[in-house]
Amino acid sequence: MEKLISLCMIVKNEEKVLARCLESVSTLVDEIVIVDTGSTDRTKEIAMYHTDKVYDFKWSNDFSAARNESLKHATGKWILVLDADEYVQPTGHQELRDFLSSVSDSNPRAFILRIMNFLGNGNHHLLESSGTRIFLNNGIYYKESIHEQLVSRQGNISFETYSFTIFHTGYQNNVVAEKEKTKRNLSILEKAKSKESLNNPYYCFVLANEYRNSGRNKEALKYYKKSLSKSKPEHTWYTHLVDRLVGTLVSENLFADAYRLIKDAQNRWSGYSDYYCLEGILLNHFGMYTDAMACFEKAIAIADECEKIDRPYWITQPNYGRLIPHQMIADIARKQDDLHKLVFHLTKAIQCDPTDHICLRLLLQTLTNHENEQKVIQLLQQLYSTDQPDICIFLLRISLSIGQKQLSHHFWLQCHHLNVSLTFADNINYSLVMNQPLPEQAWQLKNDQSLLSTDLALTASIIYQDNQYLNLCTNDKANNLQMVADQLIQVVNDNHVEVDIDDSTYPHLAEVLIRMFTMNYTDLFNKIIEHCADSKLLHLVSERMLLITRSDIALEYLSVLLENGALNGEGAKELAFFCLKHQNWEDGVSLLEYALESNPSPELIGILASSNPPAEVYQSFFKQFQKQYSYAVKLPFLYNRTL
Repeated sequence: MEKLISLCMIVKNEEKVLARCLESVSTLVDEIVIVDTGSTDRTKEIAMYHTDKVYDFKWSNDFSAARNESLKHATGKWILVLDADEYVQPTGHQELRDFLSSVSDSNPRAFILRIMNFLGNGNHHLLESSGTRIFLNNGIYYKESIHEQLVSRQGNISFETYSFTIFHTGYQNNVVAEKEKTKRNLSILEKAKSKESLNNPYYCFVLANEYRNSGRNKEALKYYKKSLSKSKPEHTWYTHLVDRLVGTLVSENLFADAYRLIKDAQNRWSGYSDYYCLEGILLNHFGMYTDAMACFEKAIAIADECEKIDRPYWITQPNYGRLIPHQMIADIARKQDDLHKLVFHLTKAIQCDPTDHICLRLLLQTLTNHENEQKVIQLLQQLYSTDQPDICIFLLRISLSIGQKQLSHHFWLQCHHLNVSLTFADNINYSLVMNQPLPEQAWQLKNDQSLLSTDLALTASIIYQDNQYLNLCTNDKANNLQMVADQLIQVVNDNHVEVDIDDSTYPHLAEVLIRMFTMNYTDLFNKIIEHCADSKLLHLVSERMLLITRSDIALEYLSVLLENGALNGEGAKELAFFCLKHQNWEDGVSLLEYALESNPSPELIGILASSNPPAEVYQSFFKQFQKQYSYAVKLPFLYNRTL
């Protein structure tokens, strides 16, 4: 019986992921061909468990040569190509087989499949791409040493799309770092650089990608622009080219070029979320919070409408229509003290990415300031499967990190009920939050791996008045911190001592103070603030108070700094935001001018614009802003307000 589909792969040191890939195609393919280019781990052993067609091939820095070697051994009518860090969707296998059985093999044909790339850490950040992964086994082969392209000995290949998804984990942070992919790819691409290759828009695109991945943005821009000049919208890489060019332009502060490209893309792809979200990100960078929020809301609205008709709402990244707009609106709402909008969009962001501990921490901090804890627990039970051990310990640690006693106690009991193993650090955190001594039995959990974060160790040392916790600290300056801890213990015991705080200690002390504040160690917090709070510490504490939606305390400290002539530029910006919100133009603009002089920031102009000041007020400040940021006149959303 003729084989229908042959899976062809090239591999090297893929023991961590190969089995997952091969198991995913067990009901799809008839034959597996694996070419190994020099594995030194268990890759070949795993491969031979699934197939007897495993072949060695000496690596020559040429992906096409290795792939063509795998094609030589395939006997199926159709070829499916996967990398080891990919796997296919679990459904639709028989439908795909039935479809391929019905397709004529009289001419060269190939099918483009959707590829969902997992980015960063975890499984919630996705980039959609596509690739030709199925083709007839009738003289089609690869060329180009990297980012290989298919050609045929029988004439032009007919490329069509088929709705079937491949999932790719090779762009996750740990994998990229582990394999040094960028360094390898760039070496191959630069060796292939020639007059002919530089006239190939796809080659310029992939070369620019690797320059960008290695931090060489100016070179990336050169080749992205070269690619754009020769690419056509129907090319499969075109949407990704525009997306990455926008990102690179922004990273190089070429905002006017980025804005023009974004607006052009909105005209071309008006029914998708991507470029409304990107416009929002750009506007937010300049403090244009109201306009940015409108863009993010537009991106979300497009996603809502597309889902009603079961159509994709994104061109490159699903997060452009969901996770990112919700996160960005939540951050704007926090700055504007709009608690209702803050809670709504934090909740939506968590529904998109339940592992987003930053959003979850802020949501719980906000809710527990205004709702009773039982309602908060009920919300968490709606968002999470709280009877799952890994979820329960996650929620416990978030609750402990914000110093919330009732939530911590609830999930502590739940963890015990589920027999979850709790660490020495968990026990210290829980005892601190509950305002109780660390139980003796907790010390039995301590072992050589029981390292504590610097902030937890310093907090425990001060509250329990015992610097031994810093012996378990991960910080290489623990000895210096022990001295600081001893001095702070004297302070909280009302002894007058000089506290020696160096630059590296300030951020830790600010975090400790916030921990004390959230855990209701009010007396200790006040004593340390009164004794140690110089301008640097007060600024750091103020910044953190703003992040936990305690703008009342932050503004009190910043006002003290202003009265004493010790306010820095960042603090001036926050006070200006408050003044302008209350239409105190004179003080607000004066503070913005000070911030512009001492700590220039692009968002200063937008903070003023978003407050709808009188035209002459905006025009006057814009002139000063333009001296620092000459490109401002090229940005219509800034310059047009001066007309």
